[in-house]
Amino acid sequence: MIFQGAMNALDPVYKIRYQIKEIFSTHKIKEDFDKVLQIFTDFGLDKSVLDKYPHELSGGMKQRVVIVMALLLEPEIIIADEPTTALDVLVQAQIINLLKKLKTEKSKSIVLISHDIALIADLVDKIGIMYAGEIVEINSTKEIISNPKHPYTRSLISSLPDLENNIIDIKPVGYKLDKNMEALDSNSCKYFLKCEYAMDICKIKPLDFTTGKNSFVKCWLFKDK
Repeated sequence: MIFQGAMNALDPVYKIRYQIKEIFSTHKIKEDFDKVLQIFTDFGLDKSVLDKYPHELSGGMKQRVVIVMALLLEPEIIIADEPTTALDVLVQAQIINLLKKLKTEKSKSIVLISHDIALIADLVDKIGIMYAGEIVEINSTKEIISNPKHPYTRSLISSLPDLENNIIDIKPVGYKLDKNMEALDSNSCKYFLKCEYAMDICKIKPLDFTTGKNSFVKCWLFKDK
């Protein structure tokens, strides 16, 4: 697990070396700092980082240390929760390149949690769109970006700036904001009050309608598709 905000994931009163030792002792495995230093090298860190406190490291260095700590036990799946939060754009690019390296060279599976669609699209093969704590659409990255189906997904994609002028023909959603959204029946579609396509049937929670292999959209518009 790579937690959101590396500055909060590291203990401020212990040096990095101690915090890495803690991983070995907790999982009852032999300390292997040669392996640690090798991973450090892969991530552009040197051994001096081991004897520093978190506050002595930059945001990008702390985030890389957190990633190294997540990799020590050689997990098959890495869950990255907003891994670039509070980092400047240059450091964000470094972290994304590191994650790409893990995916391609180390054959790691990565579950990336983020609100940044542009960042996600650059890294993952499949995207799950969530609204109000519920997955409303799952599809390949290419389909989500070029042919979004759920009205909420459409509103997200249409809000992205396009520097290459490849305009996607998506009608922007006209929001009908309602401060009493919590008063809506819990069995209704959670996007009902904000959706310009809302119908009476949407007061019943939609099913998962299949849109392709291993993909679905939770919207009544696709009932007969």
